[in-house]
Amino acid sequence: MGQAIPLSDRHKIVDQHQGGQSLMSISVELGYSYSGVRLIWRRYRQHGKVGLANSYANCGGTGARFSALIVRAACWLKRLNPECGAPIIRHRLRLRYPTESIPSIRTLQNWFRTRQLQPKKRSFPPREGALGQGSA
Repeated sequence: MGQAIPLSDRHKIVDQHQGGQSLMSISVELGYSYSGVRLIWRRYRQHGKVGLANSYANCGGTGARFSALIVRAACWLKRLNPECGAPIIRHRLRLRYPTESIPSIRTLQNWFRTRQLQPKKRSFPPREGALGQGSA
């Protein structure tokens, strides 16, 4: 992912374009992509000088996507039935909480793994002669 264009360069882009220079020549001169320069100009047209500031507040997640009730219920079901997989637990959650947003199977698996509720996979010792050893 590219880096944000510094605020000083954003002001240069606006000033030079208002002075009659094309966005393409500005992008070549300052060394930024044409689409990035065009985006800066568009944000300036729509929002004025305020639109030139970075909007990092819009980045990243917005917090919990599922209620704490669903997280607790899923983990409780996994603790109660450690042999059950995420698909079965998801099905039980959907039956019990039909109006709630239910996470995907992969999300449930991630929850179980981070909370160490997922049993370790058994590893089996290698069999004798498994790699062509001992065969005639």
